[in-house]
Amino acid sequence: MGDPNQFDQVMRSSLAKLGRRGLSRHQLFAKLEHDGFDAEVCRRVLDRLGELGLIDDEALGRFLITQICRHQPAGPQLIESKLLQHGIDPQVVARLVEANCQPGDELEQASELVRQQWPAMAKLDGAKRIGKLWALLARRGYDEDTIEAAMRQWVSET
Repeated sequence: MGDPNQFDQVMRSSLAKLGRRGLSRHQLFAKLEHDGFDAEVCRRVLDRLGELGLIDDEALGRFLITQICRHQPAGPQLIESKLLQHGIDPQVVARLVEANCQPGDELEQASELVRQQWPAMAKLDGAKRIGKLWALLARRGYDEDTIEAAMRQWVSET
């Protein structure tokens, strides 16, 4: 079972790490294991922190989605990728993406991003401008169908 004081040491270390920034259960476990703590003790501490509501992957995911979308809209692929990079459980990620990325909203957001960026690319010729906008939307996590629809909608409006 290891050192009886290790539970307290792992708990103190966990609280210090969580005090600096939000971490997923997976991230915190990796940091504790890297610090040399026993994996079983780490799991017990993480379970206790979960019971206390101090680690909550779903709440962290909602916060991260807010951060990701703060300045520019983001599609489901970007959101999913970022949440998975933070070690959030894939099932939680799927629920959060589904709850935050509705197909109609996705097209509206992509179209808004095109409207915002179109004037900034005024000096580019048509094909180059469309290529750059397409690449921007892809980087922001929109799928091909959404990008195509947003571009078609914008071209028909101008």
